[in-house]
Amino acid sequence: MEIKEIHYRRKYGFTLIELLVGIVIAAILLMVAIPSFKDTSVRNNIESQISELHAALSLARSEAVSRNTTVSICRSANQTACLSGTTWQQGWIVFVDDVTTNGSLDVGEEIIKVHEQLSNANDLTLTDGAAKNFIKFGNKGMIRSDGGGDFQNGTFRLCRPGEPATYARGLNITVTGRAYRSRDNNADGIHEDNAGANLTCP
Repeated sequence: MEIKEIHYRRKYGFTLIELLVGIVIAAILLMVAIPSFKDTSVRNNIESQISELHAALSLARSEAVSRNTTVSICRSANQTACLSGTTWQQGWIVFVDDVTTNGSLDVGEEIIKVHEQLSNANDLTLTDGAAKNFIKFGNKGMIRSDGGGDFQNGTFRLCRPGEPATYARGLNITVTGRAYRSRDNNADGIHEDNAGANLTCP
C-alpha cells in the first residue's frame, strides 16, 4: 500500500488579541502625532508669511536705492489701492511713491509688487506705539519720517487667532530701513518686539 505524505500549510494571520493591541498602539501614536503635526503646521505657516513680508520690505528698500527715489509699502485689501487701518493681513502693495511721497498710491505711481490676503486668517499688525498703514523708504534706503507722524522704529507682529503668543513672530524695523526677525532673547518662549517687550496676540 502506498503511503502518501500529507503536508500541512501553516496559515498566518492575527489573533483578535493581537489586532486589539495593534489598534491601541495606533491610537496612542495618533494622539501623540496629531498635536505635534498641528504645532509644526502653524509654525511653518507663520514663518513662511514672515519670510514673504521680509522679502517685500527688502524689495522696497532696494528699489528705493536703485531708482534713487522714494518707494513705499502700504496696507491694501484689493492690491490696487492703499487703505488706512491697523492691520495688514488683507495684503500689501510695494510701489514707487514719487508723485506725492505721502505713503499712498496715487495716479501715475508705479506698482512694483503686490501680495494677497494672508491664509489661515492670521493677524498682522504694524506698530511703533501707534498703528501704521505704510512705510516709506528714501533713496538712501532709510525710513522717511517726513510729513508728520510717519513710521520710524517699530514691529510687524504676526499672530494666529486663538493661539498663544508663543506662536507669534515679528519683523523689527529701524529708522535705517533694516528689517530683522524677532527673537526670544530672554528664553521665556515668546519673541520680543523692537522695544524688547514680549509680542502679545489679541
